[in-house]
Amino acid sequence: RMYHRVLVHSNCLSLQEVEDFCRLRCLCVAFQLHLPLSQRACSRVITCSWIRNSDSFLKMNKWCEHFILSNLNVFGCWNLNLNHVSDLYDEQLLKNIAFYYEFESTQEPHLNLGDSIRRDYEDLWNVVSHLVKEFNVGKSFPLRTTRRHFLRQEKSVIQEISLEKMPSVGFIPMTSAVIDEFVGDMMKDLPVLKSDDPVVPSLFKQKTSDELLHWHAQKLLSDDYDRTKCHVDEQSRDPHVLDFLKKIQDYQQFYGKSLESISTKVIVTQTTRPKEDSSGASGEILQNTKPHQITKKSKKKSFLKEDQNKAQQNDDLLFSIEEEMKNNLHSGIRKLEDYLTSCASNSVKFGVEMLGLIACFKAWKEHCRGEGKISKDLSIAVQMMKRIHSLLERYPEILEAEHHQYIAKCLKYLGFNDLANSLDPTLIGDDKNKKKYSIDIGPARFQLQYMGHYLIRDERKDRDPRVQDFIPNAWQQELLDVVDKNESAVIVAPTSSGKTYASYYCMEKVLRESDVGVVVYVAPAKSLVGQVAATVENRFTKTLPAGRTLCGAFTRDYRHNVLNCQVHYLGREVGAKFWELLLVIIRCPFLVLSATINNPNLLTKWLQSVKQYWKQADKIMEEKFISEKQADKCLNFLQDNSYKNQSYEVRLVLGGERYNDLEKHICSVKHDDVYFDHFHPCAALTTDIIEKYGFPPDLTLTPQESIQLYDTMAQVWETWPRAQELCPEEFILFKNKIVIKKLDARKYEENLKAELTNWIKNGQVKKVKRVLKNLSPDSLSSSKDMVKMFPLLVEKLRQMDKLPAIFFLFKNDDVGKRAGSVCTFLEKTETKSHPHTECHSYVFAIDEVLEKVRKTQKRITKKNPKKP
Repeated sequence: RMYHRVLVHSNCLSLQEVEDFCRLRCLCVAFQLHLPLSQRACSRVITCSWIRNSDSFLKMNKWCEHFILSNLNVFGCWNLNLNHVSDLYDEQLLKNIAFYYEFESTQEPHLNLGDSIRRDYEDLWNVVSHLVKEFNVGKSFPLRTTRRHFLRQEKSVIQEISLEKMPSVGFIPMTSAVIDEFVGDMMKDLPVLKSDDPVVPSLFKQKTSDELLHWHAQKLLSDDYDRTKCHVDEQSRDPHVLDFLKKIQDYQQFYGKSLESISTKVIVTQTTRPKEDSSGASGEILQNTKPHQITKKSKKKSFLKEDQNKAQQNDDLLFSIEEEMKNNLHSGIRKLEDYLTSCASNSVKFGVEMLGLIACFKAWKEHCRGEGKISKDLSIAVQMMKRIHSLLERYPEILEAEHHQYIAKCLKYLGFNDLANSLDPTLIGDDKNKKKYSIDIGPARFQLQYMGHYLIRDERKDRDPRVQDFIPNAWQQELLDVVDKNESAVIVAPTSSGKTYASYYCMEKVLRESDVGVVVYVAPAKSLVGQVAATVENRFTKTLPAGRTLCGAFTRDYRHNVLNCQVHYLGREVGAKFWELLLVIIRCPFLVLSATINNPNLLTKWLQSVKQYWKQADKIMEEKFISEKQADKCLNFLQDNSYKNQSYEVRLVLGGERYNDLEKHICSVKHDDVYFDHFHPCAALTTDIIEKYGFPPDLTLTPQESIQLYDTMAQVWETWPRAQELCPEEFILFKNKIVIKKLDARKYEENLKAELTNWIKNGQVKKVKRVLKNLSPDSLSSSKDMVKMFPLLVEKLRQMDKLPAIFFLFKNDDVGKRAGSVCTFLEKTETKSHPHTECHSYVFAIDEVLEKVRKTQKRITKKNPKKP
């Protein structure tokens, strides 16, 4: 029918000629169903092409095939057999059939089709006749009713046929326990060559010369391991190489300190024990001698002096922090928080927190008396409430009545009268001060809108002796148990949720056990390898035997301490098949860390089956050694290389939510400037998605976004029945609560999501659409100029105090170009800047020092011209 419409306006085959072509096509399909591909491949090659008039029909045939294949999912209920989809069209077979009927056949029929092929052909033609109802397409035979040739008449239409016999196709017969174990019954369905097939003996013929040398350099061929070993052996004593390795280690430690501000932990191998004193009673006699008593007193004095020095340094540091907060509150607060992370005493921490609260309170009063009369800087109030949160939650046993009164006074000045009265009902307020210092925002809304990223999380109170820096959650404790029991685990947790700590704990465990144990950390990117290697160099230090180092790295571009390290990092751009191969062949316990595993239960089940295979293999190997009663050397080898208490268990550990909330922004260029528009997560949803699937589990809101969602819902539906109930100041978990925690904000978010879903169920779909539309950002301008504006984007982030930042680009060349554009921009900015800026003064100071050095060298040269 489609071809009939085309036929009216073009010079194509007639309908009768197309009927003949369709018969040939149906006969070709019938042949394809019965003739194997190997037999069809031996047919002659017809070199002549189709006539031009048939182009429209052939194109339309291709369109129909494409349409059917693109919509196979629509016909899923038909139970289609897709075995022959890859062999859908055999043009050479169709040309052979057409050539036979046009040049070789003199009368009909000449082909002995056979019953099966004839039956399939007639069935196909009957289906075609049934589909075309507008006109009669004729019977299945005769095949040709017209005389036009579909193939062009050329001089040489048949290519010479090779008389070489096609070799048999199949797998080489072999016996392998590994293949039988992993492939199983699948081998029965695969074609396998017979042992007497002529192809099999030809595979065992030895080559006249093996390729052992490089074709150009004439050096022995080697792999990465051999080359790395030679490189280490040759240059291990080179002083320049040793100096270079020392610089790398220093850089790694410096880089690691910039990543996290924690003290380095000294690792001592547990197997090394101090030598026992064989002198016995003579040792007791020596302790009572006069020289020994003098040494003991001197050590005691040195310890006391050291404690006094530490106390004095601590007092000086606190005094400097206090002075810094007076001059610049925010920089002083940063120093205060750095001090809190390194301090171990709760009483000292409490005093520092109170010191910070007093400084914030004074700064708030001074600000409100001056600039705050016009516009209040709420960042000072945020820091004040942050200190109050910390004091009330972390040090309740140290707080006394006077501390509660001072905190209540601070809350009163902020305008939180109900919260202040809950701490100190006797506190008398001043209405003038209330208007002067109040932030004019409810306490719940203030904490959610301005302190969302500072809200305290619910943590366990019982500390784990294995972790010193923080109190682990339940799933993190399970990770530590996995490592202690030498088990394997699949760990699925969001980014920044704390799952990487398990790998560091595993490294520390191996480092403590011996000097020869190795941890291999496989990362998908070189940048991650460098980051984790630097973190380990900063976290741990250990005295190792000569020739061994703590950490090494092996990437495509560089490798350091590959063969002599205990913590080994592999970084390579590998695909899924390499990850699968690694997980299958490794014998030691493993930890799979990921945030994006689609079906973790299925992956864990598969890895457990792999571990069960190795369990059986290890058992068979052990029984073999015992049954054969090998020499002591072999038995010792078996004992030394078997893992102590190795477990073949693979656990699935599902982590909680991430520690840091993410806010999404869209960057755009407007009026030759860079702008950031906040993108609310709900703006990515539709009412249909919410109605069918609900809110996605990974779509979380920050406390600020929850407030924005509530305000939008109240604005769209002015008579909303639950508006008062879900108001932040009246919500049951927020009302009269000084410390709103992260879990409280999460429950408030869940209530808002459930309420919005109920709107749809109750027929308020239009209102929900308005809510989602109002949450969407305004129409954004084109981002085609972002390449030119990239340096301005970096500068804008610097002004917003959002650096450092990570930029993701899809091409390696673009990375260098963007970095170069930023460098050029900074150089131009530096030349245009005022000469008295900090950067210029630093450069001028260096120039002055260099000039003094040059003058000194000239004077020395004049006095001693012969000396170099």
